Amino acid sequence: MQDEQITPLQHNMRRLVELDDLQNTIRMLLDSIEQMEIADEQAAGDVDD
Repeated sequence: MQDEQITPLQHNMRRLVELDDLQNTIRMLLDSIEQMEIADEQAAGDVDD
């Protein structure tokens, strides 16, 4: 099986897709942390709405 030959542009586009995926993952993790903080505050009775 031959190694796939890709152009520098294709390489960069793949990296951009990977970075976009990482950015989305980070956003989801930050959202989860925020929701956990809200739940902790509600459990402690410190709701500031």
